[in-house]
Amino acid sequence: MAVIYLRHIVHGTKVACSEQEAKYDETKGWKRYSLDSELPAVDEHPADELPQETQAEPAEEDIDVLRSAWEAANGKPADKRWGVNKLRKGLR
Repeated sequence: MAVIYLRHIVHGTKVACSEQEAKYDETKGWKRYSLDSELPAVDEHPADELPQETQAEPAEEDIDVLRSAWEAANGKPADKRWGVNKLRKGLR
C-alpha cells in the first residue's frame, strides 16, 4: 500500500493510500510533500490564491447593503440565511 503525504492550504495535511487517490486530491488543490522536506508555511500563500469560499466574509454592514440591493432589485427581502456569495450571485 502506498503512503503519499499531501498538504492543502485550507485543510492541512493528509495521507493518501493510493496513487489514484493522490492524483484525484491534486486536482482539488492538494500538493505532495515528503517527510524529509519542510512543509510550506501557510503564510507563503497570498489570500487572493485561496479558493473563493475560504476568503473572509465581508463585514456585517456589507451584508446589509447587499440585502438592501437585493430587495430593491427583486421587490422582496432576501432570505436572512443567505450569505454574501449567494446575494452577489442573485444581483448579477
